[in-house]
Amino acid sequence: MAKADILILAVTRMHSGICLAGINLTRHRWERFIPHFLLRGIAPETYHWVRPAKSYGVPGSDDLIDANGKQISNFDIVRMNLLSWQPNKPHIEDWIIDLEREKPVILRSVPESQRAQLLDSLLDTSPDEVLRSPPSRSLCLIKPDEIKRVILDPGVRYGKYEARIVFSFAGQDYLGTTKSPGLPCTDLKFRALGRELLGKKENMVSLSGERLKQLLHAQEVYLAIGLGREYKGKNWPMVIGFHCIPDYTASIDFGFP
Repeated sequence: MAKADILILAVTRMHSGICLAGINLTRHRWERFIPHFLLRGIAPETYHWVRPAKSYGVPGSDDLIDANGKQISNFDIVRMNLLSWQPNKPHIEDWIIDLEREKPVILRSVPESQRAQLLDSLLDTSPDEVLRSPPSRSLCLIKPDEIKRVILDPGVRYGKYEARIVFSFAGQDYLGTTKSPGLPCTDLKFRALGRELLGKKENMVSLSGERLKQLLHAQEVYLAIGLGREYKGKNWPMVIGFHCIPDYTASIDFGFP
């Protein structure tokens, strides 16, 4: 068993539960990492991502509550007990964590004033290792060139709520398909925002990237990208963390993630 301090960069919906993902700071000896790495500009190696998992079943909303009764959120630095590494390509970042004997503890949260420099320092230097096919790992952090469009679907196409993002990055447009434009966004907070924007509308809502940034007063946008388990011979990418500067507010209803 080894305790590790994880910077949470994704709190995301799974089919049957909730998934966390973040970067292991302990391996970089960043116990008080924020002032040091902002001065030094040292980014972690890409394979230090962690996707905490349970030994049985999948994490649920109760597993987002730390030992002090606080809810784990993005930009929290959380101390967890890592029991064993369970790589399953391309999910080489999977670690079994101890939730029985010692619950995670939120040590602190990164102040909003430091998040832009933090995210810039953590941008992936080799995102093609995730985005190419076949991938060699499943998680990365990127800064898209442009958010082109956001599609919010109350359930018109598949009978369930969807949020999807069309964006460009590194000279490539991530358009999705004609039937399913863009990449699905499973970030719980962004999905909650989408529900608020939809309101009681029964038809799909499509927002331009500029309109979304106006609504959020966003100056910069960063995306944590994760690959799903293999489906029809491919690991499909999705947006598992939507981070903008300044941050936005949305109320997550775990009964309707």
